Amino acid sequence: YPDNIDDSQENKILDLFLSLGNTHAARSVLIEQFLSISNQSKMTSPERCYIATNGDSAAFASRYCCQIQNLLPWEEYIRRQAMSKIGASIRGHGDTCLHTYELASFETAMLYCPIDNYTPYPFRNLKDCIFINEECSNVPKVLEILLNEDELRIQIAKAGKAHCRQFHTTYARAKYLIDSSVRLMAGEDFQKIAENYEIY
Repeated sequence: YPDNIDDSQENKILDLFLSLGNTHAARSVLIEQFLSISNQSKMTSPERCYIATNGDSAAFASRYCCQIQNLLPWEEYIRRQAMSKIGASIRGHGDTCLHTYELASFETAMLYCPIDNYTPYPFRNLKDCIFINEECSNVPKVLEILLNEDELRIQIAKAGKAHCRQFHTTYARAKYLIDSSVRLMAGEDFQKIAENYEIY
């Protein structure tokens, strides 16, 4: 990451941050929900939100499309993310998304659409993130709760960062891969290994 990233809660001047390439229809729906809340909630305003996408996203036809920003260069994207209180991650071309780990690592409270494939030490609903569905029907309610309840938002953000830094660094993932491979080669059952690593 760029030098001098300050992800402290005191530095979080953006209420909402969402910057997603147009790589899945669900992303356009999520962007529309964030746009609506940024304009309609009494707890924030468009000036305190950064919402961006590209291409021919359906969000460009939404009521608040004039608020949509351009996708940022990577370093600025990371800086804005670190300055944000709340973000969200949902699938793109693939089931998983690096945005998940970027959000969590910068102590940003994360709305997360869980995936179906195996993931070691997955993020846990209401502990280190809040689950949303792919239809994004629960997004407005979740955003209002987090915008109104600072203590809950900060608790989830801090737990998400701790979980990410413990289980989803390059070192932690490599260790998992080596350990589980050794156990598989020794003839251990995969389901037993999966239970050990809290995989579901």
